[in-house]
Amino acid sequence: MSAWRAIFFGINLAACFGWIFITARFFAESDRDAFAAVIWTLVALPAVAVGVAEWLLFTRRAPRLERPLGIVAGLVGALAIFAFLANVAEVVHSSASPDVDFWLLFGAACLAVGAYSFWCSWLRTSRRTLAESRGFPVN
Repeated sequence: MSAWRAIFFGINLAACFGWIFITARFFAESDRDAFAAVIWTLVALPAVAVGVAEWLLFTRRAPRLERPLGIVAGLVGALAIFAFLANVAEVVHSSASPDVDFWLLFGAACLAVGAYSFWCSWLRTSRRTLAESRGFPVN
């Protein structure tokens, strides 16, 4: 098994649990009516689906999930870069600018998430985290 598969599993599963925790916390702080329950459930469902897919890929070695999870990682990376560029465009358009600490922390976080996600996406879509089969290929 590739070491990248274990690294991606750990980080991505932790991110899924973090997202589920954040949505549960926001639901707990809301009015707790039926509409809020449906909305927060819909917000948490993608994290549940990705977490289950990560678990199936890691424990059950389901190679058919490698490429879709790579595509999801690429979308997360694109979203992180978009968030950074949208904030830069907002600062350029407005007159008020956040201080340097915000840019260092937010910019580093967005660029780190984007770089990690694109790396995960590239390795998974090119199927470089799959275990090498032993022996000679038989056609």
